[in-house]
Amino acid sequence: MIRDNPHQHIIKSVEEKFTLLQIQKVRQLQIQLSLTSPTIQDLFLMTPYYRKAPKEKQDRIMNLERCELNAEFVIEVVGK
Repeated sequence: MIRDNPHQHIIKSVEEKFTLLQIQKVRQLQIQLSLTSPTIQDLFLMTPYYRKAPKEKQDRIMNLERCELNAEFVIEVVGK
């Protein structure tokens, strides 16, 4: 709803930013979310996209009553 041509973010390991001694566990988590107002608006306001999106896109999201989406996370547990 924000970008005209959305793309998937490249997943970067924490190893690209830090020198690690060992990664103990890597887990990928995928969940489906069903959001309703005002949670949609609260979530949108916490992102940098709120400030970058054109006014018509901001208004469209701020007026949503319901939104279904998928979220994906990569969790790395780092040890010494």
